[in-house]
Amino acid sequence: MTQVLKKVTVQVLKINNVENILGGTALRANSTWWSNVQMGPPDVILGITEAYKRDTHPNKVNLGVGAYRDDAGKPFVLPSVRMAEEIVHKKHLNHEYAPIGGEAAYTDAVAKLAFGEDSPVIKSKSNCTVQTLSGTGALRLGLEFITKHYAKTKEVWMPSPTWGNHPQICNTLNIPHNKYRYFDPKTNGFDLQGALEDICKIPEGAIILLHACAHNPTGVTRAPAIGSNCPRRSKRGSCSHSSTWRTRASQRATSTMTPSPCATS
Repeated sequence: MTQVLKKVTVQVLKINNVENILGGTALRANSTWWSNVQMGPPDVILGITEAYKRDTHPNKVNLGVGAYRDDAGKPFVLPSVRMAEEIVHKKHLNHEYAPIGGEAAYTDAVAKLAFGEDSPVIKSKSNCTVQTLSGTGALRLGLEFITKHYAKTKEVWMPSPTWGNHPQICNTLNIPHNKYRYFDPKTNGFDLQGALEDICKIPEGAIILLHACAHNPTGVTRAPAIGSNCPRRSKRGSCSHSSTWRTRASQRATSTMTPSPCATS
């Protein structure tokens, strides 16, 4: 499926953006500083969106970027979001610089949302949550921190499939990465058994990348009881790794890391 989308994207770019592409290439070729910069691959999802915009069919449907839309295909802003915007606007905030780790009230609320207010992680204060720019920014910052300061296995395990920029971030930071089974094409659901088998074979101390919700790109939510079902528990007493994931709120994101046992001993 990914290869098909890539071919469609390339075709759309070739047909509709030839002048822009060639023009940009020519400028780089003539540049003293940037002539060595190669053009990156076209974005698969954004390419589909471009194709949608140029399609003249009256019943076309945009299967590109995942966002709520109205019957006219325009972005639909949820009433709850509008209400939140009004609340913030009425506070007349002064836009002061935030602390280096972000606004404490915001990061605390996000951590409680991610783990649950009664979570042992929250009560023991064993997590670290910082405010970042976007979900990609959260992962980049978290994984860069790992490359510099993590003393255990610097190896990231991602769900299969995962979003395309996740392995690219690891490649940029020279972090080895692998995949654990996540999506089951037979059921179009979560592959619990496959995930358990793979996760419980991951080297101790390795990093497990979790999508907190709305798994990208499948939309399949993982089972909550992975840890309690891990067969590695009976062999080693516990199955300790470190987990990192992102959460989105109000177009901002956080990078949250915590020691994450596969099973409690």
